[in-house]
Amino acid sequence: MPATRPAAARPRRVLHLTEAAGGGVRRHLQRIVPELRRLGLGVDILVGIGRAEAGLEEDLAAFRACGCRTATFHSGGTLQTWRHGRPALRRALREWQPDVVHLHATRAGLIGRLGRRRDDGAPPVVYSPHAFAFQERRGIMPWLALALERALAPATQAVVCVSASECDLARRRLGLDPGRLHVIENGLETDFRQRLLSRQAARAAWGLPPEAFLIGFCGRLVPQKDPALALAALGTTPPGQARLAICGDGALASALRRQAQQQGLESSLLWLGTVPDLPQRLAAFDLLLLPSRYEGFPYILLEALAAGVPILASDIPPHLPRPWLRGPVRLVADRRPEAWQAALHQAWADRADLKRLAEAVAPRVVEEFSARGQAEALAELYGRTAEART
Repeated sequence: MPATRPAAARPRRVLHLTEAAGGGVRRHLQRIVPELRRLGLGVDILVGIGRAEAGLEEDLAAFRACGCRTATFHSGGTLQTWRHGRPALRRALREWQPDVVHLHATRAGLIGRLGRRRDDGAPPVVYSPHAFAFQERRGIMPWLALALERALAPATQAVVCVSASECDLARRRLGLDPGRLHVIENGLETDFRQRLLSRQAARAAWGLPPEAFLIGFCGRLVPQKDPALALAALGTTPPGQARLAICGDGALASALRRQAQQQGLESSLLWLGTVPDLPQRLAAFDLLLLPSRYEGFPYILLEALAAGVPILASDIPPHLPRPWLRGPVRLVADRRPEAWQAALHQAWADRADLKRLAEAVAPRVVEEFSARGQAEALAELYGRTAEART
């Protein structure tokens, strides 16, 4: 029998840096940090507060309660983030002496790779893009983002992709050495389903009757997520007098309210804003809409399926991470509103079958997409990355 390669020694401490303290990155840290601590790793967290969602202070308090050191810096636009984030990172490197720095999302990836000097001790860098900024298809920014990613690639010891499709994109567009690309998929807590509120309890909290057909859009109100298409899918006559709950906030909020008024949908919409305990309330929904233009691997997809909620999603690879999810996840290839309206009406007609399919896969989703396994893979990567630099 061939000899087993010994596991690398895990580093003593990892510094996580992000400026995107909301959405999927927030969920990511909420899930992996306790698991990394369980594995015995020291974890420090440096967070920009410019785009933070409500509840950041509670998140930081929970991290400190499990033994992490935390710090924040002012952020906002790219220049402000750079101005405040670079000295904050240098201070954290000097005072905390991490063995590995893990950068989350584009702006942290920028300041974490450009914002250090050799005399900082230069611990190795692990970078998680959580969807690349160059995937946006409008204006000059995607071209600038691509050029920056290519320029910063040599300063990156490992790139963690949350899906196989994101890894393939990094290989094709950035020309990265496959040895530096690592697929570590997002995961859920082992007791995720035990934490769910019942359908009745979740709806009661929002003042909704149990018989209403409730559709959810859960995400930041930004062009990437395309919430305007979610509203357009309802048309002017939602199927079965359905209601759409908008769970999220962002730059498009005012434009969406104007769109809703133009469509005559005011009475069909619930504007719930950011819902801190949204994962526990997902059983309230009969259907989730995911019309994103691009993604890395959205946590909300896993959360909804684990809650037994079927999904109508744009046809991009991260929305179908496994072939066996094709039943409860229906993909819409056409981005025209009329195509989404037709798909939504069909989903409403098939609602009983879709619900049955979603409930059937829910336990397997939690089993196959595990935050504990995700953290174990990250810890192993940190160890090998730190070992390679010694």
